[in-house]
Amino acid sequence: MLDAAQIESLRDVPIDQDSPNRVAAAIKLLGVTQRAVATELGMTDAQMSDLCRGRYRAIRLETARRLAAYFGCSIEDLFPSREGAVA
Repeated sequence: MLDAAQIESLRDVPIDQDSPNRVAAAIKLLGVTQRAVATELGMTDAQMSDLCRGRYRAIRLETARRLAAYFGCSIEDLFPSREGAVA
């Protein structure tokens, strides 16, 4: 689980077309592997890789909730609105 300082750092990670979510950043901040997170959440390595690279059409709300619970942050910390994103 991320601590308060790590969550603040996570919120500073920019969102753009190359990085449409902050899941990869959260994994890096926590110091775990994509595989470890995928295993813990019952996802395949390929699903986690696609999620981290932004190669998905939509994410299920339940998956977003499980990710947020795993990292100890809000869904919005991982999947912020793109309205204010830099293109």
